[in-house]
Amino acid sequence: MSIQSILNQLPQYAYDIDKSIREIFFQDLQTLEKYQIFGIVLTAGYALKHECLLNYIRPEAKRYLDNNEANACKIAASTISMTSMYHNFKHQINDEKIKQLPSMLSLSNLKSHNIDQKDFSMYCLVSAIINGCKYCMDVHISKLRKHNCSSEIIRDIARIVSVIKAAGDVLEIERMRNYDFVVREESF
Repeated sequence: MSIQSILNQLPQYAYDIDKSIREIFFQDLQTLEKYQIFGIVLTAGYALKHECLLNYIRPEAKRYLDNNEANACKIAASTISMTSMYHNFKHQINDEKIKQLPSMLSLSNLKSHNIDQKDFSMYCLVSAIINGCKYCMDVHISKLRKHNCSSEIIRDIARIVSVIKAAGDVLEIERMRNYDFVVREESF
């Protein structure tokens, strides 16, 4: 299985997703290295908890990532899931006393990943985007800026996440029991 296998599964209504995947994976994306693209994609698969998508991604990701990097993708997906949930909670409530309290969440894994900090921040941004946490997105964009990441790099991370999420959605739609859509005549 591979990225091409995902493309083979996409129906005509997913033309734009197909085209975007081809642009990301089969043309030279100038902003990111191949291993970074696959780290982003693997993190997205983990953060989306989409087994079918992961089955397509993993074999090709193994060509570009080692076990340590793959583990860092899992750390980013899981730890940012936890912090995103907490910060989304704080953002949604009006209770200022609770907002001022420290989170008391353990975040030691964010320092134990053993990969380049810039790459790890990319993977954390992926999980923050998927979890919809403005706070976490801002934190990791700020970290990426400190590593001289351009707006185009950050845009391409979000672009890849968007395309992978949409591809996973289409795979799931197509996996579900499908009925022909037939318009019924109105009865009077």
